[in-house]
Amino acid sequence: MAQNEITLLISSFHELTGVGICFYDTARFFQYHVNGEKAYTGHYCEFCRCTRLLQNGKPACEKNHRQDATDLAQSYQKPFFFKCHMGLCELVVPVMKDERLLGLVFLGQCRIEGEDASDEVRRAAQALGGDPETFAGMYAALPEMKRGDLMAMGNLMSLYFSKLGDVTAFFGHAGITAGQNLPLGRRMANYIERLYAQDLTPQVISERFFINQSYAARVFRRDMGMSMTQYLRKVRLDNAKRLLRNTTISVGSIALNVGYADANYFTRIFTREVGMTPTEYRSSK
Repeated sequence: MAQNEITLLISSFHELTGVGICFYDTARFFQYHVNGEKAYTGHYCEFCRCTRLLQNGKPACEKNHRQDATDLAQSYQKPFFFKCHMGLCELVVPVMKDERLLGLVFLGQCRIEGEDASDEVRRAAQALGGDPETFAGMYAALPEMKRGDLMAMGNLMSLYFSKLGDVTAFFGHAGITAGQNLPLGRRMANYIERLYAQDLTPQVISERFFINQSYAARVFRRDMGMSMTQYLRKVRLDNAKRLLRNTTISVGSIALNVGYADANYFTRIFTREVGMTPTEYRSSK
């Protein structure tokens, strides 16, 4: 049955990587689903458990995953990075069926290789009345993953759910409604529009289409009227503006999900191109 297969998939990923993996359906957040395994229906690692014990910790967690992550999932409909209110980076896999968002699978509660969120964790813990050093210690004890490996896991899981015929047997029928013959330059533009949140460069794009970089650059400019770098920046900023207008997601999470790992760099680029900071843009809209 589907629920047994899904539980086996999730538990196997957890055993192989050590990272926290859990699922929610859109109708029964933070509740035990009769077809699921309770161990995977919530954020139950020590870090998350202690966070929810803090004053206002549980409401903050529920808003973060119930509202903010769901808003993003409806927009992306594919795996995306998400920074929780405590500063942890997770990958969220939307589970879709007939253009409806049935549920979310979270891969994470881990440290990202080469990125240190300990100061952010300390500040968030202190704001909720927790001991900053205790939470910094729990953060340091989390397993470490490469950002690319986490995305690869998410892509595999997303592909699995897309091929699973009776996914509603696990996540339920309720959901949230979500939406070759082209010139080569337009095909490359479509590729950018799908994968702009990843670490794209003109070299990566040209290799994907099996052409050399100088030829790709000429074709792209001919068909799209600008360079690949300019178009990538435009797509990222357009999506950032959409999220700023339509959600309450933090600027840091928006930066991550439009392809900027450094929120400060994102803010500089946004301000230079748009003429105001992301926060000012959100207020103006």
